Amino acid sequence: MPKNHTIFDDDTLLTKKCPKCQTDLINIQRFIQVKTREIKGEENEDMFFGYTLKSKDFRTDPRHIFLFYSDATNDFLIVPMFEYLSFFHKKEIGKSHFGTPSFRIGNNKLNSLKRNEKGIWEWKSRTSYSFMPFLNEKGMELMANPDCDLQAKIYIKKIVNMKFDLFYDYSAGRQMDKKEEININKILQKEKSNKILKILLKCV
Repeated sequence: MPKNHTIFDDDTLLTKKCPKCQTDLINIQRFIQVKTREIKGEENEDMFFGYTLKSKDFRTDPRHIFLFYSDATNDFLIVPMFEYLSFFHKKEIGKSHFGTPSFRIGNNKLNSLKRNEKGIWEWKSRTSYSFMPFLNEKGMELMANPDCDLQAKIYIKKIVNMKFDLFYDYSAGRQMDKKEEININKILQKEKSNKILKILLKCV
C-alpha cells in the first residue's frame, strides 16, 4: 500500500483501495537472496555469522533483498539492497568487502556479523555498528516499504552511485606488495570517471 498501511482485517484480493485511507493499491515484488549458516553453540553464547557475497550478488534493483538466517537462533536479518549498501557507504568500517576480488584465504568470507550473548546483532570491525534495524519485524517493515516501487528510478541512481564508490576498491591478498595494491587502485579510480557513470545511469 502506497502509505504502508498493512495491518487490517479486509481481504486485499477483493479490493483495489486501502481500507484505511482509500488510496489505490499497488503491486509490489521482492526478490529474496537467502544466506544460511549452521552455527554450533548455545543460545546464550557469542556467535558470528559468516557469509560470502560476490559482485554479481549486488543487483541494481532496489527490490532485491538479502535474508540472513542461522538455525542457531530464531532470528532473521532482512536487509534490502539499498539499506545494505547504505549501511556500509555511510560508516567508516575500514577495508571494503565490496572490493574487486583477489586470491584470498577463505574465499573472502565475511565474519564480522556477530550476535552477542544478549541477542544483539552487530557488525564488528574497528568498532561496532548495530544490525538490529534489520532484525525480524523491523526487517519485514523495510522489505514491505513501497518507496522503492514508487520511486524506483531515484533508488536505482542512488544504488549505482554507491556501487561505484564501494566496488572500485581493490583489496589485496596477503602476499601482494602494498605498492602494487595502491597502483591497481589508482587505475580503478581513473576508470570511475563521470563519463562512465553517466553512461551507466542512462542504461539502468
